[in-house]
Amino acid sequence: KATEKELVQAIWDGGKVFAVNGAYQWCIEHNIKPSVMIMLDGREFNSRFVETPVPGCRYLLASQCHPKTFELCRGRDVMIWHACSGGDPEVEMLKEYYFGGTFPVPPPGTTVGVRAIPLMRMLGFQSIETFGLDSCWLDNAHHTYAQPENNGEFSTRARVWLRPKNRDDKAQSFWCSPWHVKQAQDFMELIKLRGELFRINPHGDGLLAAIIRTGAELQLEKP
Repeated sequence: KATEKELVQAIWDGGKVFAVNGAYQWCIEHNIKPSVMIMLDGREFNSRFVETPVPGCRYLLASQCHPKTFELCRGRDVMIWHACSGGDPEVEMLKEYYFGGTFPVPPPGTTVGVRAIPLMRMLGFQSIETFGLDSCWLDNAHHTYAQPENNGEFSTRARVWLRPKNRDDKAQSFWCSPWHVKQAQDFMELIKLRGELFRINPHGDGLLAAIIRTGAELQLEKP
């Protein structure tokens, strides 16, 4: 919500919108046309994210997505991508199935937000702006849109600190669910492993934007 104007400006500047999960419907409701919709999660209830068709949008569905998701996208421009979370055995199986013509989207990344970054880079996008990829609670909300499956996480939140080296006076704290913390760790690992291959600019006041701005390490609050 806080970066909507920046997102619109990025579109006016020629950017393409890659929307993940519920951000796809959020864009539609805010008169923003996604060029691409990306899904990773294999649970059936996530199929609701693709219920509204958008002409001209390409749907990048992970091979592990539920059959209902693929059924809802029947007749649309669909491409399958492979997260290859199973490691080398899964990669070898895919190479055999596709006669060597497969290109797995590499880890790290346990969420679609992080996995979408190397996926976009593989498709040729070198400059990536992220909006809403905060990896923390903001205004007592875990997502900017309704996602009731996460509503029970309030009691499991923990305070996470970013402390720049030798600058305790610049420390910042964020409230995070466990998956927020894991996503942030995966994000930092991705930057360390492949950060020279793309430029990334997270917008907003969330945890991932603070990591990029400060270069600080994550620390869980001590009891």
